[in-house]
Amino acid sequence: MSRRDNSRVIFANMVNELMVAVAPPAHAKALTEVSPRKLWLAQEGDVVVTPRPIDEPFKRYACAILGIDPDEVVTLSPAGELTETLAHALRRRGMVDRLRAFIAERPNIEFLAFALDSPTLELVEDLGVPLHGYRSLPNRALREMIYQLNTKSGFRRAAENLGLRIVPGAYCEGLDALASTVEQMLGVTGGVIVKYDRSSNGYGHIIFRREEVAGRNLCDYLAERTAAFPEQPHIFTIEALMPFDSVPSVEMVIDDAGARLLYLCDQRCPNGAFAGIVTPPLNLAPKVTRELLRVGELFGDYVHGLGFREVCDVDAGVTVDGTLYVTETNFRRTGGTYLDALMRRLIGDDYLDTHVWWADARVGGIEQDFCAGWSAIEAAGLAFDSAAGEGVILTADSLRIDGKWRYLIIAPTAQLAADMEAKLEKVLQLPKGV
Repeated sequence: MSRRDNSRVIFANMVNELMVAVAPPAHAKALTEVSPRKLWLAQEGDVVVTPRPIDEPFKRYACAILGIDPDEVVTLSPAGELTETLAHALRRRGMVDRLRAFIAERPNIEFLAFALDSPTLELVEDLGVPLHGYRSLPNRALREMIYQLNTKSGFRRAAENLGLRIVPGAYCEGLDALASTVEQMLGVTGGVIVKYDRSSNGYGHIIFRREEVAGRNLCDYLAERTAAFPEQPHIFTIEALMPFDSVPSVEMVIDDAGARLLYLCDQRCPNGAFAGIVTPPLNLAPKVTRELLRVGELFGDYVHGLGFREVCDVDAGVTVDGTLYVTETNFRRTGGTYLDALMRRLIGDDYLDTHVWWADARVGGIEQDFCAGWSAIEAAGLAFDSAAGEGVILTADSLRIDGKWRYLIIAPTAQLAADMEAKLEKVLQLPKGV
C-alpha cells in the first residue's frame, strides 16, 4: 500500500467561530502559537495545515519520536493574519488550489479538523473530501446545534435537560441586564463569575465579589471591567462563584456505534486559564469518578443521537465536599485530544491500565531555544525512551512567541511522573506548578 493511501488533511483551525465570538489579536496569538502540536497526529502521507509554519527542527524531532519519515509529511501554512480563520487565510493567500493538488495525489484522503466551524465546513465542501467520522457532511440543523452547544448557555440548557448538576446561574444580554443580574445574584452568594457566552480557555471570565462592588455604581463598574474585551458581544452567562477543589473533565469520541470514553483528567488552570492536564486525576473520590463517567455516558449518548460524530468533552468542578457540577462542553478537539492519541500510539490503546500522563505549559528560565532545551533534557536522562515507555516530550516549539515550555510526561506511576516533573523544573528552570 502506498504511503499516500488513506492519508488525511490535518487541519489546525485553532482560531474558529466556536471558541470565541471575536478573536482579538492577543488571544488569537495564544491559540495559533501551539498549532504545530497537530504534527503529533501525523502519519506518512498526511498533509498538516497550520496557521503558524512548523519549523524544521521541531518537525524532525516529532517525526523521530513517531518513527516516521519527515519528508513524507507535508506541512502547509498560509501564515495569515492572527485573527482570521485558517480557511479564510488559505483562500486569501491563494493556497486552496495547492491544497487541492496535494489531495488529488492521495487516494481515499479524509479531512480531520480541530473544530467544525462554518468556514472549515465550507472549505471541506469546496474541496470535495470526506470529513473524518461522517458519512456525509453535517446538515444545517447539526451545524446550528454544534454552535449552540458550544456556548455556556446552550450547554447549561442541555445539561439541565439531561438531569446533570449545573452551577446556579443565569443568562443575559446587555450591560444593564448584566448589572441587574449580578446585583441580584450577589444578594444570595458571596461572588459570581461573569463569562462571555461564547468563550473558551477562560478567556474573558471576570470574577466579582460582594465586598468588591459594595458602594460602587455597578453599571459603571461592569462597563469598566468589560471594556477590557471591547470586541466581544455583550451576551453573558453568570454563575455563582464556586469553591472548586478540582476541575476534572471527561473526553469521549462519538462514532456511528455510539460514544466511547477516551480519558478522564484533572485540569491545571492557574488563574482560571487552562494550562495542562493530569491523567488520570490524582485525587478524585471513587464516587465522583463514577459520576463523571456517567456524565460522559449521558452526554455522549445525547449528542450521538443528534448526529454529532467526533471528539467532545464535558468539563466539571468538584467542591471540597465532593459535589460535582458540570460547567461546559468543548465541541472540538481539545488540549488533551492529541496527547491521548499520542499515548495510544506510543504506549497502546490500553495505556490507562499501565501509565499516567501529565502535560503543562510554563515559562522557563533556560535559554529560549527549543534545541537547547531538548539537549538539556537529554543530558539529564529525562528524554522519552520508547523501549522503557517513559520520559519527557516537548510538545510544541512556541518559545520564541511566549517563552513557554510545553511538555508531556509519560510514566508508569504518578509518583514517577512527579519525580520527573521535579527534575524537569530544575533542568528548564520552571516555576513550581499548581
